[in-house]
Amino acid sequence: MKKLGIIILFAAAAVAVGALIIRFAGTKPAPASSSSLPQAAGPSAAAPSSVPSSQAEAPASSSASQAGGSDQQAMQAVKSQVRLDWNKYTLKAAQKQKTAQGKAYRTYELWDSDYQQGISILVDPDDGKVYTLGPSDSSPVPAATDKAFDKTPHTVTGTMVDGAMMSVQLKLPDGNQITVRRLGVDTSGLKSMKIGDKIKVTYTGVINGSDTSRAFVTKLESVG
Repeated sequence: MKKLGIIILFAAAAVAVGALIIRFAGTKPAPASSSSLPQAAGPSAAAPSSVPSSQAEAPASSSASQAGGSDQQAMQAVKSQVRLDWNKYTLKAAQKQKTAQGKAYRTYELWDSDYQQGISILVDPDDGKVYTLGPSDSSPVPAATDKAFDKTPHTVTGTMVDGAMMSVQLKLPDGNQITVRRLGVDTSGLKSMKIGDKIKVTYTGVINGSDTSRAFVTKLESVG
């Protein structure tokens, strides 16, 4: 009987010790969750960019604007480098660009009312410099030195070999034949237009053989 009491006492003590161990184990602080720990600074945790989104998109929009305004800029370059009365003449983009020495130039036609001048205006797409190109040119001519835009009046007299509503064809003393405009030209001194008539042409610029693309005719008058 005494032995049984001692066994029961030891069993109760063991149960009590076990209960205390379980209790203290249950009160142990749980490890902090990863969400509560401070985040290390890294690329993904970097602060938002201080540059507004509108500024970040500026280069693309700027390029689009430049591409859209390039034709206008080229025309403005022509008007600043070519000495012409731009109240009288207008530029029109040519349907086909001209290529010289492997480079394609922005190409424009020069119009006076309904009459197209024969010379082409070229703009270098790289540096914006302006050139001219006529039928007899082997390479573009810098507009700044082109005699086409010289304002000194010249005259030449030829014999009429053909005529049309907008122009007249003359044979010059050197054997070359030229076609000169009538539209928009002073013809007050032109008494008749018959085959064989002598006609004096007043112009600025230059006539090269039969190439009149660089000549700006101002007056036609009968001779004799």
